[in-house]
Amino acid sequence: FEVTTFISAYSYDAKSNQVLIELSYRLIPFILHIKQQYIGERWKYSASFTSSYSNLIYDIIITNFDKNTELIKFSLHEIKELLGIDEGTYEIYSNFKRKVLNIGISEINAKSDINVELIEHKINRKVEEIEFKFHKK
Repeated sequence: FEVTTFISAYSYDAKSNQVLIELSYRLIPFILHIKQQYIGERWKYSASFTSSYSNLIYDIIITNFDKNTELIKFSLHEIKELLGIDEGTYEIYSNFKRKVLNIGISEINAKSDINVELIEHKINRKVEEIEFKFHKK
């Protein structure tokens, strides 16, 4: 068993009013892994999207893809919050689906390394939750 700290040293520069933090060398493999995941191969897909919602949906899915799952479920409130959609915007689900979800999913399916399917969960006739089903191409 081993214990380490994330910060190996820090200092304060009064002239510039800045704190300099030196990270532990033991973090290097983790930082490189993050760089490879989020800046490497994935960046080329994100850069090709024209809709900001495509980028956000792709990031949500890829983050969960790494957790070895193929399905993620959200209430409408949760997914709108994750996508940065203000309350009161896209109150009518069909508008939200047409202008946000369908555009994002179509763009992800056409331009990325994954396929995404939207599954709607309804109570009576009202969509209450959505689920993204995804897999590598």
